[in-house]
Formats: sequence, structure tokens, C-alpha cells
Amino acid sequence: MMFRSVPQFTSTIYVVRSKSGQSFTELATGLLVVIPIVLLCIDVATICMGVTLNDSVCRDAARAASLGAPNGITPGEPQRRAEGVVNKANKTTGAIRLDPAVTVTENIVSLPLTNFGGPVKGEVTVFTTVHVFPPFLLSTFVGAMDKGIDFKTSQTFSYTWAKASTATMEAPPAGNGTGKTF
Repeated sequence: MMFRSVPQFTSTIYVVRSKSGQSFTELATGLLVVIPIVLLCIDVATICMGVTLNDSVCRDAARAASLGAPNGITPGEPQRRAEGVVNKANKTTGAIRLDPAVTVTENIVSLPLTNFGGPVKGEVTVFTTVHVFPPFLLSTFVGAMDKGIDFKTSQTFSYTWAKASTATMEAPPAGNGTGKTF
């Protein structure tokens, strides 16, 4: 068995400090600051992704709504086209959820003539909403645990659709209407 010699202290008390104890204290204090900052960054990134997704889907839905006939020619078609794009991209679970309800409004200046066709002059606007549920700190502070944070956007596109002509031409009478043939 090995015995250690105990230092003899006279009037001064020597304190031997462990470096590891100070390091653990600094680590714990640093983590109290760093962890909330990291969680806040994740929340902000989730919000940015939700807003970007909403803008992109709304733009695509407005473009799809503008590619076909307006409500004045085929009622309900712009709404159906916009909803189709949103439903295709729809995500109903997770931290970012698209609202399937889409609002489509039109501003039609003129429609093409019935028989002669032509372009539609006007524009279509699509409104979409996304519900973002930040996973960590922001949902607690904002109170968005159950309903999320709503972000709405709208996009407007001009109609690019043109109606085809259905008019037919009659052959002119022979002899320019005089009854004579040349």
C-alpha cells in the first residue's frame, strides 16, 4: 500500500483548484446563451421557408389562372385552375401548412367577340394563405401553439388567353353579283 505524504501547512492555506470545474461552469453559462439563439434561428428559418413557399405557390396559381379563359367565358375555370396548383403543392402537416382555400378575383377590361375571337384584356389576382407553426421559442412567445402564424400573399397576372375565331367565310357569288361569269 502506498501512502501519500500530506503537506504540512503552517500559516497559509493552499487551495488547489481544478481547471475542469471552471470549464464546466463556463460551458454551462455559454450554453444558456447559445441554445436559445440557435432555437430562435430555427424558428426564423421556418417562418422564412413558409413565406417563400406561400409566395411561390401563389405565383404559380396566379399564372395558371391567367392561362385559360376567364369567368365571363367559362365560369369557375380560373378558380379551378388556381385551386389545382395549390392542392398539388398542399402540405397539411408539419410546421408549414398551406391553406387550401384560394380566392381568385378578376379585373376584365374586354372580352373577345363571340364569333371572331381575340385576346382577353384584363388580369387575375390570386390570394393564398400559409399557417406557420414555429417549432420552438417563437410559438411560445407569440402564442401560436394552436393556430400558428398566418401569412397571406397575392399575385396578379394579365390574361394571356385568346379565343379562337369560329366565324366562317361565304364564297362570293360568281360574277361579282352580276350573274355573269368571266
